[in-house]
Order: sequence, then structure tokens, then C-alpha cells
Amino acid sequence: MTNAEWAVFGAVILYLLTVAPVKALGFRNFDNSNPRDPAFYKPGLVTRALGAHINGIETFPFFATAVLLAEFRHQPQGWIDALAMAFLAVRLVFVLAYIGNWPATRTLLWTSASSSTRRSSSCPGGDRRCFADRHALEKRPTSARRWA
Repeated sequence: MTNAEWAVFGAVILYLLTVAPVKALGFRNFDNSNPRDPAFYKPGLVTRALGAHINGIETFPFFATAVLLAEFRHQPQGWIDALAMAFLAVRLVFVLAYIGNWPATRTLLWTSASSSTRRSSSCPGGDRRCFADRHALEKRPTSARRWA
């Protein structure tokens, strides 16, 4: 597995671990038979942890898709790995900012993480390089293209 694929796995673990400790620490108030009880998620730390958890679920499909598209398009693996790890690091700090109730910092971090997702599915050399690679692939014999 590549580092980017490990980062996809890490993103899942991150959004799961965002809300799990809150439920574990609030075990006296948390009713597992009614896990979505609004009374448990009253304003404060628990609500912010739930918000960070939901935001992680919302951003995950875009991140995973960007990583997979970049790998399927045979972008430079170092570029994909660096951006995926940057996304994961920024998401970790984002969760801390969300739980710490720093809204301006949180917005800046969200913007930074989403821009790394957009960059990972595009070509670092620009459209000309991606077009040139695609054009070179089309010039190969059919049997070579099938396995590329």
C-alpha cells in the first residue's frame, strides 16, 4: 500500500476517533440503546466533537476519490503521498480546532485541507503534461495500452 492509501485509512480512523472518546467519557449520560439522543449532544464539547465527526464523514468521499483518481491517472506517487499526508495532518489540527471552539482557525484549516484534495487529483505539471502523457499512451500499440 502507498502512503496515500494509508492516509485514506487514517482519515477513516480519524473521524471515528473524533466522537468515540466523547461517548466513552460521557458513559453515564450516554445511552447506547439511543445513540442519537439529542439530549446527550447538548451545546459544548460534545456537540463540537459530533460536528467534527460529521464533517469528517462529509469530506471523506472527496478525499478518497481524489487519491484514487490521482493513482489511476498515474500521477507522480510522491506528489499524491505528500498531499494525502498533508490532508490528514490538516484534518487532525482541524478536529482540534473544532473541538477547541476556534471557528476562524477551523475555517482556514478546512479550506487548506479541501485545496489539498483538489490538487491531488490534478496534474502537478499542468494540463499540458497530463495531455502529453495521455497522447503518448494513445500512440502505443493496442496491446500495450490495454495493460498500462
